[in-house]
Amino acid sequence: GMRVIGCGRRVTRIKELNEEHHLNIMGYKCDLSNMTEVIDMFKWIRSNAELGHIDLCVCNAGCSG
Repeated sequence: GMRVIGCGRRVTRIKELNEEHHLNIMGYKCDLSNMTEVIDMFKWIRSNAELGHIDLCVCNAGCSG
């Protein structure tokens, strides 16, 4: 099984999805329009031995400007 990390500016929705659908998604607070936060998120993933390594990354954030 895969370990899934959901990221967003607000992790409350990720927690709600976990509870509603009995998922095992880890939430991480990250604004994908902020490169520093994105880099910090990947550093956190790499430093977390429980997560192992990244096999797949799906970025599905809407950006305007």
